[in-house]
Amino acid sequence: MPAATDSPKRLPAGLPKRSSTSSSTSPSANCSSSQAKRTAARQTALDEAVALRTLHKMQHQPFDAATAQPPNGFVFSASGIEAEAHRQRLLAAAKHVGFDLKRYRQAPLRLAA
Repeated sequence: MPAATDSPKRLPAGLPKRSSTSSSTSPSANCSSSQAKRTAARQTALDEAVALRTLHKMQHQPFDAATAQPPNGFVFSASGIEAEAHRQRLLAAAKHVGFDLKRYRQAPLRLAA
C-alpha cells in the first residue's frame, strides 16, 4: 500500500486548473435564474390560456385547448386550464369578500363557470 503524502496531485497536461475561489456567476445561480424565468413565462402562458377559455365561454363558443395554445412552446391540457381557471375564480372570490364570512354571506360572488 503506498504511503500518503502531503504533496498536491498533479493534473494531466492540458487540463485547466481549478481556482480555489468561486465566481459570482456559478452554474447553480444561472440555473435558478433561468428556471425562475421559465416558471414566470409558463404562468403567463397559462394565464393567457385561461383568458382565452373564459372568452370562448362568454361567447358561448366551444373551447379547444389544443388549438388555443400560445406560440411560446408551452402546452396545457384542457383539464389543466380548467383547474387554473377554477383556482383564479376562487382567489378572486376570496379577495372580493376580504376573507370576511359575514360579508360573503351578505353578497356572495357568483362563481359561474
